[in-house]
Amino acid sequence: MARFSSLSLQQKITGMMMLTSIIVLVLTCTVLMLNDISNLRKSLRTDLITVSQILGPNIAAALTLNDTATAVQTLSFLSSQPHILAATIYSPDGRAFAHYLRDDIPDGTVPINATGESVPLWDDHFDIMEPIVIDGQKYGAMYIRSDLMVMKARLIWYGVVLLSILMGSLILVYAIASKLQRLVTDPILRLSKAATEVAKNNNYALQVAGEGSDEIGRLIGTFNKMMNEIQIRDSELAQQHVILEENIAERTHALKTANQQLAISKERAETAAKRMTWQAYHDALTDLPNRTMLNDRLDIELAHASREKKQLAILFLDLDRFKIINDSLGHSFGDQLLRVVAQRLQNCIRDDDTVARLGGDEFMILLPNISVAEDAGRVAKKIIESVSQTVVFEDQELNVTTSVGIAIYPEDGSASDVLIKNADTSMYRAKDKGRNAYAFYTADMDQAAINRLNLEQHMRKAIEKNEFTLVYQPKVSTKTHQMVGVEALLRWETAELGVIPPSEFIPIAEESGLIIPLGEWVLKTACRNASRWHRDGIGSVRVAVNVSARQLDQDYIGSLIEETLDESGLQPGLLELEITESLAMNDVESTAATLRHLNAIGIHTSIDDFGTGYSSLNYLTRFKLDNLKIDLSFIRNIPHNPDDSAMASAIISLAHKLGMNVIAEGVETLAQLEFLTENDCDEVQGELFSEPLSAAKLEELLNSSSDQMIEIITDAIPEQAKQ
Repeated sequence: MARFSSLSLQQKITGMMMLTSIIVLVLTCTVLMLNDISNLRKSLRTDLITVSQILGPNIAAALTLNDTATAVQTLSFLSSQPHILAATIYSPDGRAFAHYLRDDIPDGTVPINATGESVPLWDDHFDIMEPIVIDGQKYGAMYIRSDLMVMKARLIWYGVVLLSILMGSLILVYAIASKLQRLVTDPILRLSKAATEVAKNNNYALQVAGEGSDEIGRLIGTFNKMMNEIQIRDSELAQQHVILEENIAERTHALKTANQQLAISKERAETAAKRMTWQAYHDALTDLPNRTMLNDRLDIELAHASREKKQLAILFLDLDRFKIINDSLGHSFGDQLLRVVAQRLQNCIRDDDTVARLGGDEFMILLPNISVAEDAGRVAKKIIESVSQTVVFEDQELNVTTSVGIAIYPEDGSASDVLIKNADTSMYRAKDKGRNAYAFYTADMDQAAINRLNLEQHMRKAIEKNEFTLVYQPKVSTKTHQMVGVEALLRWETAELGVIPPSEFIPIAEESGLIIPLGEWVLKTACRNASRWHRDGIGSVRVAVNVSARQLDQDYIGSLIEETLDESGLQPGLLELEITESLAMNDVESTAATLRHLNAIGIHTSIDDFGTGYSSLNYLTRFKLDNLKIDLSFIRNIPHNPDDSAMASAIISLAHKLGMNVIAEGVETLAQLEFLTENDCDEVQGELFSEPLSAAKLEELLNSSSDQMIEIITDAIPEQAKQ
């Protein structure tokens, strides 16, 4: 490109015309040759098919009579066709019946059992396989191979002709281009020479010959007119110069005044620029460095660590359950909490370290020049201890925790984005460990993330293929020992992955948004089955369905429930929605409004996994709930663990005083059942009575008589619990 730019205009015009002509001619010749090749091949194939059709009747007779000699004699006709190399007759069973080779073709050169057609452009022969059909009956097939020498000779001749035409055309184009470029460039050269003279000697009286009606002629005329106007203005400019000198003195004074004002404005602008620069690299709430400054410092420290062969660490952290704190205690408290945490983080690091706020409740700390990875662990432990100290704001006390992920350079990555990603990944591993902890990055965390993504993709396909199923676990009254309801539980089994536990796929469904279509399917399927059981007289059993965080929106869940009840025909009183305790506390006001709406429809509501979440007794009085479900973590160790036993007994008593029914889940032993019965727990659920049942097996249980059902359900209940 640089070489082309250095060429003269004449050479550029000639070159462009030559190049265009070459491209057009080459493309034209190529198209013509390809077309000729196609036509020659079509003609050759037609000739070979014609030959096979001419020989077909005689060969059919020979095949019928199994007369190989006649078939060979018939094929000898092909010797009159010098371009045919070989031919083979095949009987209906695919056996080579007769064979022909041109005299100059040695035996074995052409395979007798060759089949099919081969027509690559680079072959030196052309094959066809044509069936021998007489009056609609197939007698066999004929394979013919022809050489392509005639066609290639024709193509060589055609190529020579086209090449000659191409060379002649290029010579003609060059001659025409040379003539045309002189017509264009000569006037332009005169203009260039005149412009150079004007620039060198200021000779504005200079005129250029060659004015005309075409574009270049009009350009020359405009140039001459411009020279005349410049000459007139030059004389006027001399007159104005005198006036200008007089004005300069006057304006100099004004300029001094303006300079003084400009200096003041410049000082203000510099102050504003410094403020904007500070804002661009710092967080407005905490005054900490922001993500931009952290990235800049991280790049610098990575380069330094690479040169000096040293280690550095990235600590990624956020506050555990910050959203619940922010929503329940207010954004003012949340902002103040972030400022306090920011100050505590700064107190935990060295002067050379950097702590930055990334946004929300996420912080990142850069630790350059660490000796060993354990140095970062000690800082993380110090941060966890500092952040967990009590925060007091407007007489409100709160203890907050943090989870910290650690990535080390160069073991965990050499690029800044990789280190940050790995630190973020390890932070979630710390949360999985129970929060208020730190975790170093390990390679298996990436594999866990990949596995999580693969499971999400399988889940999307499973929804489309309807691979999910519902099972139902009975709820039994401790007083009547009868089944009073069932809980619908989602199950997933695939041929490729086998059985996937809900504890694995439900969190992924929540994060990816798949819980919305999945939750709708669960709700509609459970309501449809419960309505059918009631309509067919099998049994009127209340079915409980779990509600996810993404579903718990008043407008959405309300409209979905009403639509599902209308479609299924299920009575509202036979549907129960279970909401986890931590989910209910995400947004107390919204949850309370949603529960009021559901109660107005006639839906039963339960708080699930009570005792594992926020555990605020205040919300129990604000939420209108029908049932309280004790988490299985309290049931597992009763009655042997006195603490869990006391907690379960207290929860039952509290719920009853608030007018709620109490359900215990995860009941697996007789001792557990006896304890719950003695402490007036209303309903129990667990594998002591029944594992989760398919819809068909549940129908069998519902079809049993009341006495039979009591006998089935209470078969393992101790005598003292039955009284």
